[in-house]
This record gives sequence, C-alpha cells and structure tokens, in this order.
Amino acid sequence: MQCAWPSSSWESDGRLSRMLIVIPRMPSERELRDLAPALPEDFEARREEFWGYVEEKIRAFFGKVNRVYCELLVAGGEEGLETIHRTSDEHLSKMVEGLLEHGAKLEATEDANLVREWTAWLEMVGNRPDLKMVEELYSECLRDRIRHISSTVSRTLGDEEIGILILSSRLTLELPDDVRVVRMCRFEPSDYVSIWLKRLELMEKRGEKKEG
Repeated sequence: MQCAWPSSSWESDGRLSRMLIVIPRMPSERELRDLAPALPEDFEARREEFWGYVEEKIRAFFGKVNRVYCELLVAGGEEGLETIHRTSDEHLSKMVEGLLEHGAKLEATEDANLVREWTAWLEMVGNRPDLKMVEELYSECLRDRIRHISSTVSRTLGDEEIGILILSSRLTLELPDDVRVVRMCRFEPSDYVSIWLKRLELMEKRGEKKEG
C-alpha cells in the first residue's frame, strides 16, 4: 500500500492542518503464537518485509515527527518507552527509539482502566463465545478505547504537527477534519493473519475428514 500524502495546502476551514501517520500493528512472533498453534512458514520474511518498508519511509521523518502514539500504551516518556521495549517487536522498539532521539515525544495513548477492562472482556469472550452479552460488553469497551485514543490524538497533536500512531488494523479512529491521516504499510497485517488462521482451520477440517 502506497502512502497517500496530503496536499501542500495545510489548511482546513481556516485552521492549520495536522498530519497523523498510522502504521498498522504487525504482530510479533509471541503475539501470533497466542493466536495460532503454528506460525506461517513465511512469517519471518513477511515481518522483515513489513518493517523494512516502514523503516525506510519513516527515516525521512526523523526530526520532523512531533508525537508518537501507540495502541495499549498507558504511559508516555521513559516509562512508555520501557513498556514498548518489554512488550513489542524489536523493529517497533527501534523505530520509536529513533523517533524519540530525533525530538519526538512519546504520548500516553490509552486509559489504563479501559485497557484492563477490555483485556478482561477479551478473555471472557475467548472462554464463553456463546454469551451474546459478553460480546456486546466487549464491543462497547472497545468503542470506549477508540474514543479515548481519538481524543488523545485530537487534544495533543498541535497545529502543523506530525504524529505517528501504531494501531491495530481493525480499529478506526474518529478524528476532526483538520487531521490528515496517512496510512503507511507494505501490506495489511490483519489480512495476513486472517488468511493464515483460515488456512489452519481448513487444514484442521481436512485432517478430521481423513480421520473420519
């Protein structure tokens, strides 16, 4: 997917525009193992392809990016960077560290209570997928998270500033018209993961038929 850059006129309704570069979250090996019993054979190659593309594009923005946001990050600054180092892919950690070294500020992106609640509902959905009420409460909490992330970006990203947000492909923010969104990725990680999960499901069904 190629970047769709905004026009050179950075004005919207008389207000100077803001740019938000959204990078879809590519799952780490650990995160993918939590979703699937096996990794795709091409996972390492595809992961390197994804991050190689992003890193090449992002280098042009070193010294120009003002703020960095990251899904599930409830603290900014040094504490937030330590969290990213501890929980995220090494490519993501390296990219964020490079942006901060060139003057960007790492923002606390999410509300800690909402993230804890969402995590609890997600676990319950996994354990009891048959309960419609649990699914509805999970979805409601996810919407609250999206509203909070949108509010954080809208509140902290200043006029003429550039921000970078690492966000799951499945989430769509609700942002003011003066925030110009650029999506940066070689391919959609969510599509890649979904295709792999469907292949595993088909292989499992074929195995069951053979045994039958």
